Amino acid sequence: MAIALTPFRAFLNFLPLPNVLLHLLTVPELAKVVPRSKVEELAASIPVQLNVDDVTILAKAPALKKLSAKHKHALKGVFEALMSAPEDVYKAAVGDLVERYKARKDIAPSEEPLIPLVKLLHEQYPNDIGVLCAFLLNVVDCNVGEAIFLGANIPHAYISGDIIECMATSDNVVRAGLTPKLRDVPTLVSMLTYDAGPAERQYLTPTEFNRDPATKLYDPPIDEFSVLRVHLAKDEVTTHRAIDGPSIAVVTNGEAIISWGFSKELIVTRGDVVFLGAGHEYKWQARKDTEVFRAFVEA
Repeated sequence: MAIALTPFRAFLNFLPLPNVLLHLLTVPELAKVVPRSKVEELAASIPVQLNVDDVTILAKAPALKKLSAKHKHALKGVFEALMSAPEDVYKAAVGDLVERYKARKDIAPSEEPLIPLVKLLHEQYPNDIGVLCAFLLNVVDCNVGEAIFLGANIPHAYISGDIIECMATSDNVVRAGLTPKLRDVPTLVSMLTYDAGPAERQYLTPTEFNRDPATKLYDPPIDEFSVLRVHLAKDEVTTHRAIDGPSIAVVTNGEAIISWGFSKELIVTRGDVVFLGAGHEYKWQARKDTEVFRAFVEA
């Protein structure tokens, strides 16, 4: 789970299949890296009446509520072809794409919103295969305090902005693009779930914690963790009920006094990380405008 500290942008999960197909049919550089047979297989899996070159109908096609094995197989074929393309092929395709955008030449309506992003990614990672993922993956934007949930084996990449990230114990981080680190394309291709859907599905809406307006609860649909965001103005006070499990708190702004038990207290300031034991009620008193994120698990 990622919670935005500043305006934040990321890739997260695959676009709805009609949108993926639309890009495959209208972005000529993709045709250089994804074989026509893979495009036609994806088109055949989508329940709309269209000629494979008729993008007018496709642009209005609704997202599928649930993907079948056939849909996922077709999407995997497209993604695998893209990510496995020879280096000289995809570098040439990215170069041609950026030059076409600079020249403002033959741009389809569906491409227009992605032009600034493509240019930015190319500046950060010149001719990287990840630049072309802008046409397969959702772009999600979060304002401060908004959150997204990243399920296991869902493709994602952080593009810009600062976040608090909380994740369950994991035994792997597999990369394939937009990174100078080790890449493992075959493993990534084999492990993904190949779910797909609109960006709106990726957001996680916080709720009030224990009727406390100063504390928001970010509770993802998993058992491994939840996160509290505490936001206090100077001299404001709030109290968290006892939680039946351990917590780790990160102070991202300000200064506060944490008190618990009998006359126990601790002053924390920006950058401090604190372990909070289970079974205690904790009182937070802000000495300055303060923001704290508290990750916890409750039995």
